[in-house]
Amino acid sequence: MADDGRAGLYRHPELYEWAFSHRDVAGEVDAVIRWYARHGPRRRLANALELGAGPAQHAIELARRGIAATALDRSAMMRAFAGRQARAAGVALEVAGGDVRAFDLGTRFDAALCLGDSAAHLHDLDALVSHLASVGRHLRPAAIYVMETAHPADFMGAATRTKRAWQVTRNGRRLRVRWGGPRDYFDPLTQLEHSTVTLTIAGRDGQRPTIVHDRLVLRRWTPTEVDGAARASRALRVVATYGGYDDEALSSPAASRLITVLARRSSRKEGA
Repeated sequence: MADDGRAGLYRHPELYEWAFSHRDVAGEVDAVIRWYARHGPRRRLANALELGAGPAQHAIELARRGIAATALDRSAMMRAFAGRQARAAGVALEVAGGDVRAFDLGTRFDAALCLGDSAAHLHDLDALVSHLASVGRHLRPAAIYVMETAHPADFMGAATRTKRAWQVTRNGRRLRVRWGGPRDYFDPLTQLEHSTVTLTIAGRDGQRPTIVHDRLVLRRWTPTEVDGAARASRALRVVATYGGYDDEALSSPAASRLITVLARRSSRKEGA
C-alpha cells in the first residue's frame, strides 16, 4: 500500500510483508498476465509498473518471469525493503520514489498494476483522476492498468466479502491480523472508512506478545466512480471488471474484490 508518511504500519516493512504474505502473489500475477493477453495490445508483455508497491512482491514475481519490472512507492523504508527482497530473490527490480497521485518516471510500460487496495489512499475524485491521468502518461498505446479495490458489498452490503481477521505463521512464530476496532466508522458522505488494524506477534518462551496498532483512512470506490474518473482523466477507459483473480463476475456471490481493468486511450495521432 501507499505510505501517507505517518501511519505506523508502513514504518515496519518486514511486518507489513509478513501480514499480507497469505496472498497468492503468483496466482494474482497469472491473472494480470491473462488479462493483458485478453484486453491489452497484441504484443509480448515486456515491462510493467507496480504502483503503491510496498514490499513489491508482485513486481518481484513479474521479474522472476523475465518481465522488466519497476516498483513505485512513497515510503523510503518500503523502497529499501523491496530492493533487499529483489536481491534476495536474485532478480533485477527498478525501485522508484513517488506519489501515486502524480508521478513522472519518464518511461512507458505495457502494463501497470495497483493491487492490495492501495487506491483506497486516494481520498477524493480529484486525486483519483490525477492518478489515472498519470498512469495513462506511463502506458504505451492500448496498454492496460489493473486496479484492485474493495468490493462495494464491503461498505454497502449487509455482510462484508473481505476477511477481517487472519493469521500467518513464519519460522515458528504466529502473527495475527485483525481489521476493526470500537472507534471504526464509515462516513457515507465522503465514503471514507476510518479503520483500526492490529497486528499481534506471539511471544517466545513466555514473553509478552508484540502488538502494533494503526489507524487508517481509506476511500471506498464504486465501479461507476472509477468509470467516471477514467473518463475525466481522458487517458484511460474501463474495459473489464472482475470480482476476483479467478475471473469471477463482480455480481457473483463469490466475488470478494473490485478489480478494474483499464486500457490506455489512443490519441488521434496514434490512429484512434
